[in-house]
Amino acid sequence: MRHCAFGCLAMILLSGCGDGWIPVRGTVTLDGKPVDDGSVSFQPPDGNGPTAGASVKAGQFEVLTGLKPGTYKVTVRGVVKTGRQQPAGPPLPPGTMIDEMVMYPPTGQNPEPVTVEVKVGEPPLTFDLKSLPPAKK
Repeated sequence: MRHCAFGCLAMILLSGCGDGWIPVRGTVTLDGKPVDDGSVSFQPPDGNGPTAGASVKAGQFEVLTGLKPGTYKVTVRGVVKTGRQQPAGPPLPPGTMIDEMVMYPPTGQNPEPVTVEVKVGEPPLTFDLKSLPPAKK
């Protein structure tokens, strides 16, 4: 009985993407540094069909639901700590310091979607973002 239960569990785990869904994972960097926090979202180019997204932590993401093979527009957002401290400002007490962050895209700007092809057997995706100048006010 115990062997049967183990065999059934193994079959379930190994068949996870047998229905045409492909696991999608990858890395996100900003100016060559892993993104501390962020998000990636996958949308069909025509807007019709399933969409998916994932959180980025320490430069890594994984779309847990997987994606069907095909072309997607991908929108990526991210934040990287610079290693410097800056004054927090109100409502925190005077003298409080917080981590300085670089955001992609800068506040007030929308990320430019990139097109990717999701295929069976492809290596993990890599998104290497480059800093943009702040939005003009």
